Amino acid sequence: MDAGSCCLCARCIKIITYENTGAILGGHIIGSRATDIIAELTLAIASELTIEEISSTVHPHPTFSEAIMEAAQDTFEHEVHTISRRKNNSRQAVR
Repeated sequence: MDAGSCCLCARCIKIITYENTGAILGGHIIGSRATDIIAELTLAIASELTIEEISSTVHPHPTFSEAIMEAAQDTFEHEVHTISRRKNNSRQAVR
């Protein structure tokens, strides 16, 4: 499993995926607007979307839903609006 995450403006999002296929297994959203954006992850799982498909989907800026895209892009280390806090390019992965 692999995980991308995004922490912006006191909200945190983690998307958990299969490392080899990119299929989304689940996610965590913490913050005051979590209930506003959890539906996108629910739909992605039900529709069997991959993390790459979420990452390449257009999300309006500035919006809370944009944080889902940022978390997905973090999987590929392409996040735009976050500051990477990783040391030594470490990744969370379970094989």
